[in-house]
Amino acid sequence: MIPAHLNFAHLKRCVSILTVLEAKGVTTPLTKRGDQLFGPCPLHGGDNPNAFVISLSKNLWRCFTGCDAGGDVVELVRRLYGKNYRQTAAFLATLAATEPTSQTASSLQPLKKSFRPFTARLHLNASVPWLRQKRITCLLWGRTKLTN
Repeated sequence: MIPAHLNFAHLKRCVSILTVLEAKGVTTPLTKRGDQLFGPCPLHGGDNPNAFVISLSKNLWRCFTGCDAGGDVVELVRRLYGKNYRQTAAFLATLAATEPTSQTASSLQPLKKSFRPFTARLHLNASVPWLRQKRITCLLWGRTKLTN
């Protein structure tokens, strides 16, 4: 089992792309339009102010010029720092530990729901055309615990 602090799904929720850019020291100005940020690409050092787009709601990025690439926060760290997945997980875990988050450790545990099977009896009308078309007859109802 993967430790919670190295789980990519958890890390993607906890660390924003802006946090990664700040940690790298990227100081290029980003322009906000709606829930997106636009600016020059920090990966290839572009100067087009609309080439690099960050979706804040989805925590995704895309470069439309030199890199012609995009992805999530994991892919950004891999490209910015040249890290493999294990190193990327460790790096994001350090950022997640320093970044304030609204999630607590208890919210990361899977919810345990009690299983309740469907036990109600279905009352079907034999005159429904769909039942006749599917050849569901009164004889089948007894085998499937449906009532007539």
